[in-house]
Amino acid sequence: MLRAIVFWVIILVGGVCSLVQPLIGVQTYVFVTHTAMAEYVAESGGYKNNFGIVLACFILVGFLAMEIGRSPIPFRRLWLVFLLWGCIITSALSAYYTVVAIPAAIEYSKMFVMMLIIAAVANSEERIRRLLYSFAAAVGLLGSKGAINTIRTGGHAIVRGPGEGMLADRNDYALALDMGFILCFIMAQGEPIRWRRWALRLMGMGCGIASIGTQSRGGALGLAAAGALLVLFSKRKLLAIPLAALAVWAVLSYTPQEVLDRYSSIETAAETDGSAIGRLQAWETAANMIRAHPAFGVGPQNFYAVFDRFSNYEPRAPHNSYIAMAAECGLPACVTFVLLLFGTVWRLYWMRRKLLKNHQPRLANFCLTIALTLAVYMVPAMFVGRQQFDLMYNLIAVSVGLLLFSGKVLRDQATPDVVTPPTEVDEGDAALEDDLVALKGEY
Repeated sequence: MLRAIVFWVIILVGGVCSLVQPLIGVQTYVFVTHTAMAEYVAESGGYKNNFGIVLACFILVGFLAMEIGRSPIPFRRLWLVFLLWGCIITSALSAYYTVVAIPAAIEYSKMFVMMLIIAAVANSEERIRRLLYSFAAAVGLLGSKGAINTIRTGGHAIVRGPGEGMLADRNDYALALDMGFILCFIMAQGEPIRWRRWALRLMGMGCGIASIGTQSRGGALGLAAAGALLVLFSKRKLLAIPLAALAVWAVLSYTPQEVLDRYSSIETAAETDGSAIGRLQAWETAANMIRAHPAFGVGPQNFYAVFDRFSNYEPRAPHNSYIAMAAECGLPACVTFVLLLFGTVWRLYWMRRKLLKNHQPRLANFCLTIALTLAVYMVPAMFVGRQQFDLMYNLIAVSVGLLLFSGKVLRDQATPDVVTPPTEVDEGDAALEDDLVALKGEY
């Protein structure tokens, strides 16, 4: 009960503050959502339903009343988001079971509305920093708790996310932890304050340890990709390479043998592992759905419900975000989804290069942070159906504001200051001015 009281106090205080300062509401939303705080409330028997809608309403009212005039929504930069949104709504309306699809489309819509607000308020270096720190703190604390559980059990017990929500499945939990790992460590590279830098590193280490504790093979691949990217973009590669080797040695030395055996079975899983075989069967079924409904799919969250219409295999989830998007919402939605991801990473990468050339290291680090975090998302997303993962969409929204602000900074640097030349005064004007001064002195 105490958890529920604290939880709702945070929601209401954040909501009231957002009526005056919408950014505070957005930070509260980010922190509460990505720490999965509501699931801990549910575990203790507290009421946690509709907290997102309550907080989102506060934020929307505050944004429209106090913020939209100085922080307009960048509609043109979000055209892919609107296109994906339209594909999902159309798919929901034409779904096999609209009773399932329409609530799923509403959840997508809530997420996209928050994207619009986040993209609008992320319009200064300080605001972008605060938002990224909110993401890092939320996922970092979640990972630190998982790391404690992993160490306490010696890695033998599978670590799962809290409650029965989105992160309850170990593969989904590993996806969030892999993103938190790279997010915290890259943020630490650009943090000038020492204690914050080490806090980020410790939270990043917690995410890495917890990801191993999930015993997820997709999570292991994502963590390996995150580690490789961290070394590749490290400022001190000569130090990063031996540290990475030391980390690999520690993982191989202290991880339980049954976990290493599970990781080593990735190559042969398609022939010997029931879980992997089931996924291949689900992908085959998804291909049948795509052939039957290429434009709008079978409907959001309809994959499992209509599984037996398209194959005789045992129904199961697709465990692949890209295939799930194509099967449920159609090929146009899937193509838009992929373009949104790859296009964002590509634009951030090139903007980072421009910023470094123009001596803007902090903004460049923000670009690198989001780009690598989204790149890491793409790897485990091939093994888990989290095409509606709000952390990924929220980071894309921040990137829209970051790219707009960075472009403005670069344009301002490229525009030279206009210097007004001194006005020449001829001798006659100077003599007249002297006479006027003398007359004023007489009177």
